[in-house]
Amino acid sequence: FILKFGNKDAEPSDELGKFDNPRHVAVDKNLEYVYVADSKNNRIQKFDINGNFVESIGKLGNNIGEFNLPTTIEIDSKNNFIVNERGNERIQKFDSQWNPILMWGSKGGGNNQFCHIEHIAVDKYDNVYVTDPQEDPGCSHQPRVLKFDSNGNFITKWGSYGQDVGQFRVPEHLAVDSEGRVYVSDRKNENIQVFEPDR
Repeated sequence: FILKFGNKDAEPSDELGKFDNPRHVAVDKNLEYVYVADSKNNRIQKFDINGNFVESIGKLGNNIGEFNLPTTIEIDSKNNFIVNERGNERIQKFDSQWNPILMWGSKGGGNNQFCHIEHIAVDKYDNVYVTDPQEDPGCSHQPRVLKFDSNGNFITKWGSYGQDVGQFRVPEHLAVDSEGRVYVSDRKNENIQVFEPDR
């Protein structure tokens, strides 16, 4: 054990430096700062590597630079931040100073849409991968993984509902290794699937 920071009493809080449903953590490449997706507070919080609060980024809303249930933070090779939001069913990209660069996505089943968006990952080429269970009422119920380029342009997708190879029930977390292989965890199928980088 090295360090603990945040809420001392295990109760949700909207105070700066505390959390309500923190969903994801990212650390910068220089090991100087820690970024937390403070989901139910609709913000990103920045701490130094020793857990001291630095700043809060964003607020509740649907305009660019605002958040509604941010779920994942990723940092790409250019030190840009990529954040997905379940409440707004979209992805936002920011530069290293948190200035908005671009935004894409909305609720639905199209190639640039999401339904109950779960997790994102970034590969060495700064492509963005998304797990999209499509499990909310009114959605397709055909879970999938989507791939976008660094400008948010759709490249490809794969998956459908089921238990066979290449199918999902609730794809949740994913990671991309240095060779471009994509690892996807499925919360209801209780498995991990690995996909080749040519997806």
